[in-house]
Amino acid sequence: MSQFKLILFVIATLILGCSKEEKTTDAGIETQPSGDSSCINWAEFRINEFLISNNVWGKGTETNYEQCIYYKFTNNQLEIGWNWDWPGNGGVRAYPEIIFGLKPWSSESTSQLLPAQVNNNQITLKYSGTASAIGQWNLAYDIWLTNSITPVPANVTHEIMIWMHKSNSITPAGTNRGTITIGGNNFDLWVNENHNDSWTYIAFVSDTTRLSATLDLNAFMVYLISNDYISEDLFISGIEFGTEIFEGIGNIKLSEYNVEVQ
Repeated sequence: MSQFKLILFVIATLILGCSKEEKTTDAGIETQPSGDSSCINWAEFRINEFLISNNVWGKGTETNYEQCIYYKFTNNQLEIGWNWDWPGNGGVRAYPEIIFGLKPWSSESTSQLLPAQVNNNQITLKYSGTASAIGQWNLAYDIWLTNSITPVPANVTHEIMIWMHKSNSITPAGTNRGTITIGGNNFDLWVNENHNDSWTYIAFVSDTTRLSATLDLNAFMVYLISNDYISEDLFISGIEFGTEIFEGIGNIKLSEYNVEVQ
């Protein structure tokens, strides 16, 4: 079992119980500075197997905005977050985020465990945080599937999002296919085929606000395979977690973030 963790605990507690076959990578306080922040577009902070990115992919020609990312250690505890102030134009402006694995538009993976074939590993996602915001925004995973273990934009087949929190006035692209239950939680399923004239976009939208959660990613993949939305020969390229911002002012603070791959 391999585990990769960014969590708000004393670092020593993270390695307890690991066998010789287990490998744990932590954002250790001995190897990282006490913290950093940036409001520069596309600024990045690398903390072991995770990359914090000030993603502003939808800003267009807008200049009247501010968006910042940060991380800090306080009393051996790690906090990661981002804040924003965006005017609206009806579309997604930005996606400040944490990246694990390989984003198809990037040159290298943050971890040797991704890309990997769908359902080849047990993947558990966990986070806990707080949010304070007005406007239109969400808190969501963004997972890229490709038809090759060496992902590039041209071989992206699916974008899978899991919306864990959203303001009431926004919905994903595509059409609502109804409510489904995965892992005891209800999600509205949205599908947009030929998204951006390229891949299929699928969004699971939680029916309740979830600012902390533990998810079995394989359960979502099994549902998609069983219902012929994806094939089992595809690859998970990367797993991202962040906030799609349409407009407004807000901040996200994460006290725990964990991607566990077995």
